[in-house]
Amino acid sequence: MLNCQLSKWYFNLISTSSGMGTNRWLKYKIEQLPIKDIPESAQQPFITLVDQILAAKQAGEDTGALERRIDELVYELYGLTEEEIAVVEG
Repeated sequence: MLNCQLSKWYFNLISTSSGMGTNRWLKYKIEQLPIKDIPESAQQPFITLVDQILAAKQAGEDTGALERRIDELVYELYGLTEEEIAVVEG
């Protein structure tokens, strides 16, 4: 969840800068991320994709399509519209 585009986009809004052009990943800021509590059955597609990504990375393969699918699942989970997705990805 923390690696998806939506989390990165939102964290850029709420985080503080290190002064070197990067965000500071401070505990109290991470706790502000609105991570949905979903049933275990709804977590399975994410688990499957993460396992596939880990295996593909270990084999030196490109994981862009799999990572994009996780982003799509997260957008669905939060009910984002196409316009909102465009803002997040823009």
